[in-house]
Amino acid sequence: MDRILQEYVCSFRVRELHQCLDALGLKKHGLKVELQQRLLDLIQKRGSMARHGDPAGRVITEVYCGMRGLKRLPGSVGCNGAEDQMEKEVAQTLMSMPDVRMDVPSGSRMGHQIHTLQRNPYTLSFGTNGRNLRTPQVQCFCTSTMHRDGRMVKCVGEGCSVWQHADCALRPGPIPENFLCPRCRCSRADPFWEDTGSDLVPPTKLKYTGRNAQANGVVHEVFLAEKVFFIKSAEIMDRVRHNKDYHLQVVCVLLNDEIPYRYHWPRNCTLKVNNMQYRVYGRSPNNCLGNNQRDEPANVGMLCRTGRNSVSITCTDPRPFCFYVQIVQKRSREQVEAMMQDSESLEQAHARVVRQVKQGSVEDDDNLVLMSAVVVSLKCPLSAMRIATPARFSNVGQVEAVFDLDSFLSVAERTRKWACPQTMRGSCVQALQRDVYLDRVLQCLALAPDVSEVEVSPEGRWRPAASSERWRSIFEDVEDAAVVTAAAAKEEEPYWEESEDEMEELQRAAEAVRASMRKDDPQNGAEVIDLLSDSEDECASGRGAAQQASFSNAMAAHLDSIVAHKMSMDRLASNSHAGPRFGMPHPTAPMRIQIPQRGTGSSRGEVHQSHSQQQHQQQMALGFGP
Repeated sequence: MDRILQEYVCSFRVRELHQCLDALGLKKHGLKVELQQRLLDLIQKRGSMARHGDPAGRVITEVYCGMRGLKRLPGSVGCNGAEDQMEKEVAQTLMSMPDVRMDVPSGSRMGHQIHTLQRNPYTLSFGTNGRNLRTPQVQCFCTSTMHRDGRMVKCVGEGCSVWQHADCALRPGPIPENFLCPRCRCSRADPFWEDTGSDLVPPTKLKYTGRNAQANGVVHEVFLAEKVFFIKSAEIMDRVRHNKDYHLQVVCVLLNDEIPYRYHWPRNCTLKVNNMQYRVYGRSPNNCLGNNQRDEPANVGMLCRTGRNSVSITCTDPRPFCFYVQIVQKRSREQVEAMMQDSESLEQAHARVVRQVKQGSVEDDDNLVLMSAVVVSLKCPLSAMRIATPARFSNVGQVEAVFDLDSFLSVAERTRKWACPQTMRGSCVQALQRDVYLDRVLQCLALAPDVSEVEVSPEGRWRPAASSERWRSIFEDVEDAAVVTAAAAKEEEPYWEESEDEMEELQRAAEAVRASMRKDDPQNGAEVIDLLSDSEDECASGRGAAQQASFSNAMAAHLDSIVAHKMSMDRLASNSHAGPRFGMPHPTAPMRIQIPQRGTGSSRGEVHQSHSQQQHQQQMALGFGP
């Protein structure tokens, strides 16, 4: 078997040599002769090496199978005797290794021997026709499709189920239960764009180049990733360049990102497509991406051409990043809504609300749980309007975290932020669902559009906030509950809506006072008070007429101010639906005061005495005096 493995190594290209050395954890630098010599030395010593014994032979054999792509079934008879003999030797070599299986038809001469072998779920899968030898179940950044001794992680994405090496994809620590590969994470970062399956560049991890660069007076390590991809069809290029529903994107993600469903470019990143630089972000290249920020994918369709294309990413960020190139197609709003999580039943929604309300209860000093109702707003935090289609994220545990579905999808399509507007917790479209509980409440409140808040009790019942109405259940008939709720809301109309008759009476009284003033004073002149006048010739009748005119003027102005005050309160109540919150001052009676220049003959005492008398008369006229 050593002779067969040596022949495999001698037939390898540099690409296959790199795959073998990387899978075995050996150095990949040097000339082709040096790479071959490392594998040949390993084959000669593999009998005495427990680490690279059987795994070395299995890696070399499977890489050879992937390179050759066996055209005939192992052990079959064909025209090319040398090639058939080589394939037969490959099959015999694979059969002699543990944990390898090849599926062949039952009529084959070696079928009964091959079906008895145990299958390794991480290795290459040989299909029933014996031809899909290049379909790997392991798709890792290291480009190795072999199983390494150690931990393996499997993507839980729908339709994915690929395996990756834990050392390549994860940081040291426990393996997460719900692991997602970078491709599935990018598909959830922006569900309005669908990957068409054109695998131009697979997910590639940025690696340290061994060089350092100085930026802002600090020396950083340089990380680089370079790839070449081909676009064979001119129709695809025309579609990417001129059709707005198709994009050719270069996307990048941080492997250990705390917010997994978003695009994330490294710091000081330089993206070049066909040696043409593309600016990947609008933020400062030295700043890290915040928790509430999202990076945009690089739409490089105008920089590509039919045929061979190159892409390279250089950065000084030591964190683990990976990128890949994809062709995406625009999804419609209906297609995105179809990706949402299925709605709950009424029983499940009621049980969830009870659980969430009880979890939000607090404990006092005596360790007694205080069960209180929770107030839920019916206004969307994004549009500030009443919710039409209530929605929520299933991974958010607050009963108040509801919003309008249409408003949220409009904002998410523009900003790519799939996070709860109430709690700002990141999520994805697969966790978005309609809130059945609040939808039932809104159906009952269809005839009461002024209700903006509801109270939810620990038992799962509800009623309009700040009302004395009885608690209701979502299992009641919607039509009966809507009629009763509308009637109760009508009975509790605020007092400013019942004062229209009073305002009309005040307006009529003010008009009567003005009419009497015009009748008594045809000149309709304003009162003039001379504060510095020293005349003592005013008679009692003159003073009485002046006081009566001043009182009538003040009364009319006071009635006008009351009417204006009530009208302003009605406008505030109609805008806020919460009644008056502050008082408005009443304007004083219009009065014009004339102060002439002081003559030289009048003393300061006389002026002060005259001013005091006029002020006393003014207070008596307005009714403010003792």
